[in-house]
Amino acid sequence: MTLAIIASISALAIWLIGITLRVEEGTDVPEEPKIRKRPTIYCFWHRCIFQACYAQRGMGLAIMISRSFDGEYIARICHYFGHRTVRGSSSRGALSGFRGLQRELEEGRSVVVPVDGPRGPRYVAKPGPS
Repeated sequence: MTLAIIASISALAIWLIGITLRVEEGTDVPEEPKIRKRPTIYCFWHRCIFQACYAQRGMGLAIMISRSFDGEYIARICHYFGHRTVRGSSSRGALSGFRGLQRELEEGRSVVVPVDGPRGPRYVAKPGPS
């Protein structure tokens, strides 16, 4: 119950902050028609998950999220913005996570993966989708 309340309040805070964000034209932010035509693998830095979640809200992307307690909190927030989640990370359930992403791609959905590992170093892409 507490987790649901915290996730709801956090989603509201992200929404309120998100309405102040501006995305410049020409950045590689996916547009809805492109995603629906062909499934794509998108990548982001760990620290940008909430901005990415807000910027692509309602697009139904499948996002890989850790199986940790923090991951559950983040997954619930992502659901508020219309995203699906696949649970797994480099340290917990990597293989099942990537199988889940593969299923999402086969079903025609685009997927999103953080490329820098949760344990760092920050802004250094790990092997995988990058």
